Amino acid sequence: MADTRSSDTRSDIRSDTRSDTLGDTRSGDYRDVLVLEARALAPRLFAIAYEYGDGEDGEIVAYGLQFPDHADATGVDDNHRTRAESAEGVRELYACFALDADVTTHVLWLDQSAPDSTSDFTPESTPESTLGSTRPGDISTIFGENG
Repeated sequence: MADTRSSDTRSDIRSDTRSDTLGDTRSGDYRDVLVLEARALAPRLFAIAYEYGDGEDGEIVAYGLQFPDHADATGVDDNHRTRAESAEGVRELYACFALDADVTTHVLWLDQSAPDSTSDFTPESTPESTLGSTRPGDISTIFGENG
C-alpha cells in the first residue's frame, strides 16, 4: 500500500525521530553524570562478624551500609534491622546480642574502593581501627582480609 501522507508530514516524523535520538544522546550523557555521582556518594558496604573463642570459628551475622550520617544493617538469619550512627555503633549493638562472653564482634569493610578497609566513612578522617577487636588474632586475619 502506498504512503498517502504528504511529504511535509513525513519530514515532521523524521525530525521528531531525529530529536528523539539526540535526546537519547543527551540523556545518555546525563546518565553517565548520574552514574559518576552515584558512585561518589555510594554508601560503604560492611559486615558484622562474630569470632568464637580464640579464632576457632566465626560467622557473618549482618550486612550493612555506612552512609555519611548513619549506618543501616540487616541480620543474616532473622532480617533484624538495625540503625546506628556508624558501623561501629552497629557492631556495639551486635556485641550486646552475643550471649557468650567468649564472642568478639568485628566490623569487616567489604567495599573494594576503600583505600584503608579499617577507616571510617569520610576519607579525610584518620581514626583508630574500627574492627572492635580486643585480641590481635581477629576474624579478618582468619579470612585473609584487612578489616
